[in-house]
Amino acid sequence: MGWEYDTTWKWFKPAYHKGFFLQTDEQKGSKGARYKPADKEISETKILPKAEDLYELNQDWLGEAEIYHPLTGEVMSFKDLESTDVLMASEGT
Repeated sequence: MGWEYDTTWKWFKPAYHKGFFLQTDEQKGSKGARYKPADKEISETKILPKAEDLYELNQDWLGEAEIYHPLTGEVMSFKDLESTDVLMASEGT
């Protein structure tokens, strides 16, 4: 991904401490530690908001951009979602 070590560790560390990764090799000198994904079920734990929820809150930011599902890589479609936006009194006048 081309991330700096500090950035990578910032995002990896919470997932590691919650048991989503297991350490397979320890750090030795300049050789970094190695990790692998754990068999922990992710669907029961909410790590990030759903793309659909973000779209409902921020419909204007999508524009012509495509949003890809983070696990499958498929292009997501938001055309069938109904807006749940509530018109504020100041916006309707």
